[in-house]
Amino acid sequence: MTHLNLSVILRPRCVLATFAVIANLMLAVACAADDLSKPLEVSSDGHFLTQPDGNPFFWLGDTAWDLYQTPDKAEIEQYLSDRARKDFTIIQAVIGGAAVHQGPNVNGDAPFIDDDLTRPNPRYFEHVDWVVERARAHGLRVAIVPYWGLAFQSSFFKPDSFPQANNPKFNAANAFTYGRWLGHRFRDRGVTWILGGDANALWPSVLLPKEEKDAGHIIDWRPIYDALATGLIEGVGGVPLITYHSSCCSFPNTPKPLTSLYFNDRAWLTLHMLHSSHYATPTYEGAGPQFGFKFGWAGPWNYEPVLHEYRATPARPVIDGEPRYEDIGKNNDSKNVQFNGYWTSYDARNAAYHAVFAGAAGHTYGNHAIWQFASPKAKTVDPPLVPGLTWQQALDRPSSNQMRHLKALMLSRPYFTRIPDQSLIVGNAGEGTAHLGATRDKNGTYAMVYVPDGRPFEIDLTKLSGIRLNAWWYNPRTGESTKTKTEIRRSQAAEFSPPTQGPDQDWVLVLDDASKGLAAPGSSTGFAPQAIT
Repeated sequence: MTHLNLSVILRPRCVLATFAVIANLMLAVACAADDLSKPLEVSSDGHFLTQPDGNPFFWLGDTAWDLYQTPDKAEIEQYLSDRARKDFTIIQAVIGGAAVHQGPNVNGDAPFIDDDLTRPNPRYFEHVDWVVERARAHGLRVAIVPYWGLAFQSSFFKPDSFPQANNPKFNAANAFTYGRWLGHRFRDRGVTWILGGDANALWPSVLLPKEEKDAGHIIDWRPIYDALATGLIEGVGGVPLITYHSSCCSFPNTPKPLTSLYFNDRAWLTLHMLHSSHYATPTYEGAGPQFGFKFGWAGPWNYEPVLHEYRATPARPVIDGEPRYEDIGKNNDSKNVQFNGYWTSYDARNAAYHAVFAGAAGHTYGNHAIWQFASPKAKTVDPPLVPGLTWQQALDRPSSNQMRHLKALMLSRPYFTRIPDQSLIVGNAGEGTAHLGATRDKNGTYAMVYVPDGRPFEIDLTKLSGIRLNAWWYNPRTGESTKTKTEIRRSQAAEFSPPTQGPDQDWVLVLDDASKGLAAPGSSTGFAPQAIT
């Protein structure tokens, strides 16, 4: 066994190069422009997303759920330009708003006339049109939630909880009509569609506090979502990318909240999306018992549901569409932050690397102030944990600036041949936040290990190709790459020690087959295998 440490610091840089040894397998993607008029597509193996031209699309999303509701046009422009500068690629937002922001938008326009799905309000949707076009102008795709599932599937706590809400009645007929209208309106604008919205397709009509009674009768809402999806497809006149945003939790005698367990046989489902939750422990000590939930994901273990969906057949890309939000109270509990704490920038990074290394085709970031566009003028669902923090201030929270480094890292290595592989880790990989996540090229040209706390660990090198290996330390906080001085000869196993240890000291070890001549991890060279067209 050899022991390796770091030495020379190499900053990522833009380099255009061609490596003859991989010329038949790879192409440069650094400057490939995404055709935003066309929908995203799925790679030939089913695990990745591609731009319409076949180049990789790394889903770097942001949960701007209330984008159509709360900010005015100047504020929307500020938000979109910031996200474009930070290399986000897709914005998730809800028609009609999420949580207490359901109803009329900032201009006073409700999404539907007389709460009738078949009568969309022209003024409201002209505003949505404007937002979509401004996003496209900034090179951003949009993922539209047609209506927040929780809003029409059940009342939260009591039926009068949202007296100001505009909650239309959904049925299969009007859902199809609405879907067809939506699809036609937004065709040729590359929209991704997210059905659901913090509710599973098997869900009670009313959620009641524990002191009253249990959750009550479970209703199967899948026929409505089937109709909505069918309408979208007919309206688009093609094959749009459609997924479903579930809840974090599920009720007794219903499946765990995974799209593969609710919609796996649906041809319209092209992407698995999950909500790994803001909860802290696998025993689910948060709000679950209060509402009658039997099961709930725990945020620090998000690699488990991601890997489950990655392994589901038929293969589909998977995204953690609502992980631990930066600045949200653990267990969704802002009242007891002094006891439970809150999720930090480290936790948001941890969730992102865990998800992608477990097989996700990208990741969605979230900030507790941004999703609700918190400001003195807006009614907030939950006050931001930093007193007085507005969404504008939250734009520059640490992890908001750091998500781009994950995207850069993944695009700097052969892309479509990457697989999750925990067998690279010799010994106990740990669990929860401390979990070591491992991924590699299936041909062995590279491997990566996410190390959450800088502790020493051992790697099985036999999965890699070549005689000599290059080793790099990639810093998720800064995007800097550091190459080790020590030459590594591929052997059975080797121990590695990250540059620093302790809380907030996460690192990524990148091992490359030296004969492939790969550039520094995170560099903008960006080589990836050609998609099959």
